[in-house]
Amino acid sequence: MIDNHFDIGEFASRLAQRLPTYACPVMIRICTALDSTETFKQKKHQLASEGFDPRLVTDPIFFKDPAIDGYRPIIVAAYAGILQGSIRL
Repeated sequence: MIDNHFDIGEFASRLAQRLPTYACPVMIRICTALDSTETFKQKKHQLASEGFDPRLVTDPIFFKDPAIDGYRPIIVAAYAGILQGSIRL
């Protein structure tokens, strides 16, 4: 669950101020914690296998929608649109 104080719009504006356009993330996944190994390396295999499918991921996921020049949550309809190409990233 997202912290009540987190504002994706404010986050996007801060990214735009600090990063060039090409360096701003297209997808944002907000995790409360990341699994790590005994040597404190991040376990990224599960993150990669889940991808950005909202049916598999329980964390909030956002994508940068050029139509609104901001981030929108990825829901099943948006996910299908991205895969079909009707929503271009």
